[in-house]
Amino acid sequence: MKKLPHRYRLFVFALFMSSCTAFVVSGVMAYIHAPTRELFYKNWLDSFSLAWPLVFLSIIVMGPALGKFINLFVEQK
Repeated sequence: MKKLPHRYRLFVFALFMSSCTAFVVSGVMAYIHAPTRELFYKNWLDSFSLAWPLVFLSIIVMGPALGKFINLFVEQK
């Protein structure tokens, strides 16, 4: 399998991390607030479709700065 160049690493990480995070968080919130199973699935899909792009953009924008901040507390290789 051909791999993507390293310059796309942040983008690919953000894509996977944001989808996992938005999936779990929107599912939990939909479960807590849905009175019926039918509404749960609709609310989950609606919440996920709103949350995923927001989380993705947050990771893209804040990720590099947060990585530098974390380097203040964690040893480098």
